Amino acid sequence: MLICGGSMEVRCKLFMGTLKKAALDWFSGLPDRSITDFDVFSRLFMTQFAANKKKPPITSDLFDLKQQREESLKDFLQRFNEVALRIASLDERMAVIAFQKGLRSGAFDIALEKESC
Repeated sequence: MLICGGSMEVRCKLFMGTLKKAALDWFSGLPDRSITDFDVFSRLFMTQFAANKKKPPITSDLFDLKQQREESLKDFLQRFNEVALRIASLDERMAVIAFQKGLRSGAFDIALEKESC
């Protein structure tokens, strides 16, 4: 929600109306009159909830991806690429190694190992 213009009091009241679950519980637990203006409120809110923001993946996260027992090579490659494409500065050599390490043992895995020697 983008709040443009309006008094600080209006901004605070509008923003408070958007709170749900954990954020609402947090807000309800604040001491009375501890919010003096919207800047204080937004700073407290960001300090409390900034850690909940999902971090973008990094190259080493690719090593956590493993081909599942019944997962086709095509499906694993698609899932692997979905993560790899979100990595800002992907190290392609490490991505190839992570992909190879994530493959189930089988003919394709063995062929890849022979090719890289």
